Amino acid sequence: MSQTIEYVIYGVQAEKDWKDWVTLALTAMPAFIALWFTWSQNNATKKHNRLSVTPHLDSMTHTTLLENSYIYKYSITNNGVGPAILVEAKITIDGVEIDTDETLPDAVRKLLAGIRDDQFSHQSVAIGSFISPGTTIEIVSITCASKEILEQVKNKARLRAHIFLRYKSIYGEEKTFDSMHN
Repeated sequence: MSQTIEYVIYGVQAEKDWKDWVTLALTAMPAFIALWFTWSQNNATKKHNRLSVTPHLDSMTHTTLLENSYIYKYSITNNGVGPAILVEAKITIDGVEIDTDETLPDAVRKLLAGIRDDQFSHQSVAIGSFISPGTTIEIVSITCASKEILEQVKNKARLRAHIFLRYKSIYGEEKTFDSMHN
C-alpha cells in the first residue's frame, strides 16, 4: 500500500497596507507607556526606600554641674531614620592612632594623664553592631572637680582626640562620621 497525498493547503498572507502598521503602533503605544510608567515608579520607590532607612551619626558634648563637681560627656547619636551598622572605628590622640587592642579607657588615660578610673566612665560599640535610630551612645563621661578642670578637659578632647567611624545603611551605602567635622 502506498500513501498518497490528496490535497495541499497553501496559506497566503493578505497584503498589508500602511493602515495596518498604524493600528499596530497605536495598540502597542499604551503598553510601552505603561511599561515606562511602571519602570519610573519602581525607581522612585527604590530611591524613597533607601532614603527612608538612611542613618546619620552626629556628636554632642554635654557639661553638667552635679553636687559641686562638673561632668563632661561626649556622645554620638544616630539622628537618621535607619540603623547605622558600624564597619570601622578609629581613635587618634595627637594624630597617633590608638592600637585596636587597647581599650577606650586606655585612650582616656593617654589623653588625660593621671586620671583615675573612678573619675570617668565609657561606652563602646562593637564593629558590626547596629546603632538604632534615636539611640545615643555616651562615648565618655568625665567627672571634673572644678570649672577650670572641665575647660581643660574640653579643650584637650577637642584639640587632641579624634574619632572616625565608618558605617553603612541596611542597603550597604557607606557613610562616615568624623569628630573633627561634627
